[in-house]
Amino acid sequence: MLARGTFLFALAAAPAVALNVPVGAGAGTCMQARRGVLGGAAAIFVSQLTRSAASAYDTIPEAAPDFAEAERKRKERELVVKKETEALMPYVKKIEATTTAEEFEKVRA
Repeated sequence: MLARGTFLFALAAAPAVALNVPVGAGAGTCMQARRGVLGGAAAIFVSQLTRSAASAYDTIPEAAPDFAEAERKRKERELVVKKETEALMPYVKKIEATTTAEEFEKVRA
């Protein structure tokens, strides 16, 4: 909301700040004055866009680590790995005991 108020104030003040109308014999056209106002308003608008986009990253959320939970999950994974290893060991022992291609094919099937 503050950015919108700042933008509106800057937009209202832009003609007074950005408008530099020459006076006298070599005075510019009305179109040059309009371009000056629009250019100043566009510059203010772009600066407000970039500032508001950057404000989204002003704070970084903090994550509190839960070491007890991480340790519990690690132990659960270890148990799963141990069970899977125990289930595979009989097959590994049979394969290791083979000495010929025919024995290997019988064990593999």
